[in-house]
Formats: sequence, structure tokens, C-alpha cells
Amino acid sequence: MKKQTLFFAALLFVFSCFAQKSGIRAKAGYTITTDSLRIVTPLISTSTTDSILVYHSADSTIRKFGNYASGTYTPALTNVANVSSSTAYSCQYIRVGAMVTVSGKVSISFTANSNVVSQLGMSLPIASNFANDNECAGVGSSNKQNSSAIRADATNDRAEFYITANASTLTGGETFWFIFTYRII
Repeated sequence: MKKQTLFFAALLFVFSCFAQKSGIRAKAGYTITTDSLRIVTPLISTSTTDSILVYHSADSTIRKFGNYASGTYTPALTNVANVSSSTAYSCQYIRVGAMVTVSGKVSISFTANSNVVSQLGMSLPIASNFANDNECAGVGSSNKQNSSAIRADATNDRAEFYITANASTLTGGETFWFIFTYRII
């Protein structure tokens, strides 16, 4: 709860910095008010997800503005192609609305020492129903200077590392540090 309180205190501070120019006022109780809009944060709160609700004074309706969540998870990995073994480490994620960003590291051992495409599947911290490979995108870089594209695996609804590594660097395992973003569909 302390992290949430600090986040909203920082949010209110940022809004209060613009008060002179924009007319926005920060009030106690996590409320930000303009002449026609009142933002109340957070009215809905759980241990993993919070919502920001917006109150429109003109029509007296309350609308949900968005969700945010953050945490850690250890993903399930699937050795898809040219991967003999892989190790997952604790990763971190943040959700804002329908977008999730994940970062962390994985270790991968390859089966072939050539310029063969290697693929590794990774579970998501928040489920999505991908239809296309562009609904998840990111990059990874290894300790042996190889890189990976990260894309959606629409068949299995997971992230997929797509690696074509230099043959001379494929001896033994490699550790990849990565970041990717996807839409919750």
C-alpha cells in the first residue's frame, strides 16, 4: 500500500505543479479537480490492480479511466525450435489499461551451432488472445552479443523469442535480457 500511496502522491504533485497554468487543483483524499472534471484515485483497490475513476460533473456519471497493475512472475518456457534447454528467472511487469510491458532474463541452450532460427515460447503475466504476431513486440540481447526479436505467438497466446544467432557464439548457454510490450485482447 505504501508504493500505491507514493505513486498517487507523486501523481498529485505533478498535477499541482501545473496548477497555475492549467487550473487543476489537487485536493486531499487523492482528488484532482478542474471546473468540469473530477478525478478520484483510487476508488477501487486490490492488492494487484488499482483503477482511476473519473467523475464528470456535467452529467454526474462516473466512468472507469483505466487499470494499472505491477508485479513479478516466473514465466513458463516452451522450447520450440533449436533449443535444448531454457531457464526462467523472476521477471517484472507493469500493466496500464490494456497494455502490458514485461522485462527480465532467460537462459537458453541451443541444439545447433549454426545460423538456424531458434524459438522459445514464454507465458504472459496477464492473459491475452493474440490474433497476429504484431500484437506483442520487443527485443532481447544476450551476453554473447546475439539479439532476439520478440513477437506474439498467436497459436499459443504467448510471447515468442525469435533468434538467429551467429554460429560461433552458440557454444553453451546464453543469457538474454529482454523487454516486450503486448495488448490485452
